[in-house]
Parts: sequence; C-alpha cells; structure tokens
Amino acid sequence: MTNTLIGTLCQEVETKPTQSGCIFTNSIAVNKKDSQGNQKTTFIALKAWNGTAELIAKWYSKGDDIVISGELNDEVWQDQQSGQDRRKTYFYVNQVHFVRTARKLAQHLAGRANDNNLGYNQAPQAPQNYNQAPQAPQKYGNYDHMPDTVTNAVAKHNAQSQAQAQNTAQDLDEIPF
Repeated sequence: MTNTLIGTLCQEVETKPTQSGCIFTNSIAVNKKDSQGNQKTTFIALKAWNGTAELIAKWYSKGDDIVISGELNDEVWQDQQSGQDRRKTYFYVNQVHFVRTARKLAQHLAGRANDNNLGYNQAPQAPQNYNQAPQAPQKYGNYDHMPDTVTNAVAKHNAQSQAQAQNTAQDLDEIPF
C-alpha cells in the first residue's frame, strides 16, 4: 500500500554507493496534533535507491520540507553481539513530489531578482483590465532594447491578444443574461 508523507529532512542529504547503484538514508520529522491540540513530532526513517536517491540528493538539503510516497517496511536482522533479533521500520521512498514551500519560493525569487544577467531587473506589469495584455519588461539582461525581430514578434503578439480580447468582449456583450 502506497502512503504519502510530508515532513522536514532531519539530516544532511547524501547518497552512498552500493553494488547496484546508490542508497539514500535519512529521517523526516512529521508534525501532527494530538487529541488535546498539542503538537507532536514523529521521526520516520527513510530509504531510497538509485534514481530516487540521486533526485533527493540533488534537490534537497537538511531542513527542507519534502513530500514523498512509498511504503513502510520492517527490516529484521540478528545482532552479532547478543544474537537477538533486531527490527527497524523504514519508509521506502518510491516517489518524490516537488512542492515549493513559501520559504524556498521566496529564496528562489530573491535570487532571480538579484541576477542582472538573466534580465530579471524589472517585473512585468499586471494588466489594468482583462482586455489588456501584460507589458514586457523594458530591460532584458545587459541589453537596453530587444532585437528588432523580437520587438516585431512581441508587437504582433500584443496586437493579436488585444484583438482577441476585444472579440471576446463583444461576444460577451451579445449574450443575453
């Protein structure tokens, strides 16, 4: 049975090589409220292999929120010193769901806004009404103007968008309410 967990990674993210690829082991903290409304944190051990392990190692780090799907599995082994059976439950991760948290999104946007070489110097203006297409930023990267072919393409697109918006507005005016 596949389950989905949402939690926070507790340790630094790294993979270790195996004979057949790589493995990722970590744990997540899952917060929930008990019947009295008190917050309770449960720590769940994770394992992922190969592509899934590499994906997590590439995109996540300690303290990141993560949404994963997989199955609970018990691993049983015999303790070499005492000879007793030992058991540990792991959540075997089959799938990672990319969901940006507000913190990550803010960091991403702040990084992009400060990157002058990518042309994120000025955000596009929101339309004043629904019949107006958004305006393109005035500065792109280190260029003070866009090349003529791009300018012509943008002007053509804006003209088509405005014509389509006017046609839609006229069509809506003709519908009896």
